[in-house]
Amino acid sequence: MNFADFFSIIRDLALTVGAIAALYGINVWKKEARWRKHSETAEQALLTVYEFENAIREIRSPFVWKSETEGIDKNINESEKDRTIKERMHVIATRHQRHQSTFNNLRTVRQKCKVVFCNQYDKVFEDCFSILREIGISTNLLQNHYWVIDYNDQHPLEKEERLQHERIIWAYGEKHDPLAPRISKAVEEAEQSFRDFIEPLPAYGL
Repeated sequence: MNFADFFSIIRDLALTVGAIAALYGINVWKKEARWRKHSETAEQALLTVYEFENAIREIRSPFVWKSETEGIDKNINESEKDRTIKERMHVIATRHQRHQSTFNNLRTVRQKCKVVFCNQYDKVFEDCFSILREIGISTNLLQNHYWVIDYNDQHPLEKEERLQHERIIWAYGEKHDPLAPRISKAVEEAEQSFRDFIEPLPAYGL
């Protein structure tokens, strides 16, 4: 083997090694980029679920602060029952409005997760919005039916239904709270779904 042949072999070997190294580098870069996208999306998703939990907890608080009833129009001709209903609805509406950006952000992050993870984790968000819809339905029924009729004039079955709806819009303690277990489960599923994606790259398995 002369020097030219030897040099040619060395050159071809160097080109092959360089190509392999470049391919490996591109592959690593793709994996890192993919992990970064998944990690950022998962972190945002988990954060919005935590924010949702805090928003629902505040909305369902049975305690009303004096500042929450300020700004309500006073009508000297309205009955005490009508005034009570107005105050209740004002507080509920004010709390929902205060957290509207949280719910809007949850919808946005839900769509982003569909892009990144397809529908793999969509149940997490559907559970959250199911809770929110149920609160809205109970609020509407109470406002337009159960609170309009005097409690003493209601049928025992209506009284029980009214109580069930009030337990949905207000949290009186986990023992009599039908939503508390569902809220906790939604948060737990979010943690199980997204926590591993937030781990450092080696633990992510890419």
